[in-house]
Amino acid sequence: MLKIFNLKIIKKLFFYSSLCYVTYALTKNFGQLSIVFEWSNYKINLILAFTFCVSSIVLNALAWKQIIIWFGHNKNSHKIIEIFIATNILKYVPGSVWHFVERFNFLKQKSSEDLAFYATLIEPYFMLSAALLMCSFGAIYFPALILFSIPAFFLRSDLIYLTIKKLDSFKNNSIRLFNIPFSKKEFESSIQFKKGFPLDAFILEIVFLSFKFFGFISCFYIFNSFAPKELVLVFVTFCLSWSVGLITPAAPGGVGVFESCFLLIMRNYYSEDGILSALIFFRFISTSSDLFLATPFFLKKFIRSD
Repeated sequence: MLKIFNLKIIKKLFFYSSLCYVTYALTKNFGQLSIVFEWSNYKINLILAFTFCVSSIVLNALAWKQIIIWFGHNKNSHKIIEIFIATNILKYVPGSVWHFVERFNFLKQKSSEDLAFYATLIEPYFMLSAALLMCSFGAIYFPALILFSIPAFFLRSDLIYLTIKKLDSFKNNSIRLFNIPFSKKEFESSIQFKKGFPLDAFILEIVFLSFKFFGFISCFYIFNSFAPKELVLVFVTFCLSWSVGLITPAAPGGVGVFESCFLLIMRNYYSEDGILSALIFFRFISTSSDLFLATPFFLKKFIRSD
């Protein structure tokens, strides 16, 4: 209990300290923030940023569908993609677990409770593994980053039980919503997953994060000038900051954590006001793209309920 308590406290302290740091940076640089700019000069950047962010959500949904298929779900239902997109906005609700709950409830009706649990639990690990693998490209700056490629290795079918077991323990330490005790024998008998490495889902997660980065760099370029050789550094920092935001449950959608990590790493390379302006625009566009895609599904559900 002491370990769990300490872990919760550490997560909350990290989240609130990140918010405080971003708030301090915003206050300090408020007079220099380039929030107003000539639309005609940068409209292509913003349109590209929005397009990439919207596309990344669809790619993320396709990756989740491939994960479910890898776990043995043989029904090719478009509803899987629809429910993912519709619930994506729930990640901004405090607690950062309610999108998982909705997806679990949906899958439980379409397949089995076991498959719904495993596929919902493992999806963030796919994203994290893809992001950390991309962080390992930064080994050209800091060789130890090559170790970030290791988590992807544990997505192999012969190791996936150990990964899910550990994730189950971690999630239940944060909030106990699912209670499905399972042994390795029960796991292997209840899930008819494909052997080997889930390459299709993993590649889609990599493309998803790449599109998210393309959306970010479109915003970043408006307020910051950089040489092509610096693009790798910005890319690795983005992936690392996004990963930290993903694994901080107290941060809805990684809000505050992603921004503080990116600013803390990159402030020695670019001006703080330029970084903050880009982060504000990217957060607005990223959230707007979630709303843009989710709203039609919510309206459809609301109309049907009437």
